[in-house]
Amino acid sequence: MLLPLSRLPPTSMPTCRRILPRHTIAKTSTSKVLIVGWDAVRKSWEGTFARFAEISVSMKGPQIHVAHNVAWVVGIESAEGKFKNGDAVSFTAFTTNMYEKRDGRWFMVLHTTSRIPQ
Repeated sequence: MLLPLSRLPPTSMPTCRRILPRHTIAKTSTSKVLIVGWDAVRKSWEGTFARFAEISVSMKGPQIHVAHNVAWVVGIESAEGKFKNGDAVSFTAFTTNMYEKRDGRWFMVLHTTSRIPQ
């Protein structure tokens, strides 16, 4: 059953601030290979965010599915920002985030995006 974000109780809400160290996999629109393991994922994100002077990413109307100790969130993310050289950027991407619940806490285990052509 897919639920809109507003229908989940706050205690069920997965959070990306908690990430499983060795089980995380990421694939973004700009990466050419899978990024496996928390150290590699963190390094990738640090490199990505270092290019921006400012950035905002949001997902309106995410669809959330929770099944026992696994949850996934799918939707379209919108990103807007400014590179350090002053150039503005704006894009949308199909995004899937997967979470695993361990000891009562949600951990992100997968993040993948595919840019939507504009």
